[in-house]
Amino acid sequence: MTTTKKISLLRRLGYVLPLIAAVGLSVTGYELGIWQLHRAQAVHNAAKPQPEKPVVPLSSVAVPGTDLSGFAINRLVRATGTYTHIFTAPNQALKSTSKNEVVTYEVRLLHVAASAGVKAGDILVVRGLAGRDQQTLTDPVVVTGRLYPRQPTDHATGSATTLSRLDPSLLAGLPNVSLYDGYVIATDERPNMARASAPSACPRHNFSNQQPASIGNTSPMSWSGGCWRFSFFSYLSIPEFATVAPLLLRTRSKLEV
Repeated sequence: MTTTKKISLLRRLGYVLPLIAAVGLSVTGYELGIWQLHRAQAVHNAAKPQPEKPVVPLSSVAVPGTDLSGFAINRLVRATGTYTHIFTAPNQALKSTSKNEVVTYEVRLLHVAASAGVKAGDILVVRGLAGRDQQTLTDPVVVTGRLYPRQPTDHATGSATTLSRLDPSLLAGLPNVSLYDGYVIATDERPNMARASAPSACPRHNFSNQQPASIGNTSPMSWSGGCWRFSFFSYLSIPEFATVAPLLLRTRSKLEV
């Protein structure tokens, strides 16, 4: 191949290769922007409050003496019964809007009497923070709250009146009990057969005021805009590539001559 043909081929490549590079950068930036946009939408949808499932009887999602199913965990449940034992659960982490606290819960064992087709059982109920309300409750109550799985690790040293963790298996030695798995954090407590307007006897803390985990300080939407700006400027640079590259090649050819 003669020198003239080589120079001609290099000139053609000088036009084509910069165009391919610029178009590739532009398309890559655009696709990255689309991907970040979809990710931003997914994060936004995940942060939306999900519709709450209706309150169901405890006996419809759990059975005494058996492990909780995935369907039962985190459900709002209602149970009617009488309190038989009072405990405290120290060193429990409580997330609030302002800070993370370590608190002591007041926990009671609720005996749910047998009914048609449902055998009797006992469920741990977190009523609130210990020391706020220690009245003796002997009358039947209707408790509404959220059902959680048992805690797997100890948070304190246990005793006859202190639970090292929220786990009904710690009470397996009590006489005449048939324990539900997990525990309920009470959000409402009313005397049985009371009118709906009756005040709650439960010293509630705002347990539902949980803060979602931080996703990060950089929004995916801002990354999306940055990718699209990169794509736009890459597109604008195509004419510059097409003009400058041949000039460089001609300069190189003159130097070689």
